[in-house]
Amino acid sequence: MVGNRVRPETEFTKQNVLKLLQALTPPTPTDEEHQAHWWNEIFGQRIRNDTQLMIDRVAKQISEMWQRRGGTP
Repeated sequence: MVGNRVRPETEFTKQNVLKLLQALTPPTPTDEEHQAHWWNEIFGQRIRNDTQLMIDRVAKQISEMWQRRGGTP
């Protein structure tokens, strides 16, 4: 603010809003980048799911082992 006036670059004009949107919009990825991102998402999710299944299996085995010994984990 300059005095009581709004600076021209901060006014909500169509041109300033378009500049802001352009600055906030990421560049469009190439097909190769898009495909790489897609594969990373799929395999990343699969690895997370597989890891969680392994953790659940081990936790279940530990719990069963403790129960067989008559204790609680």
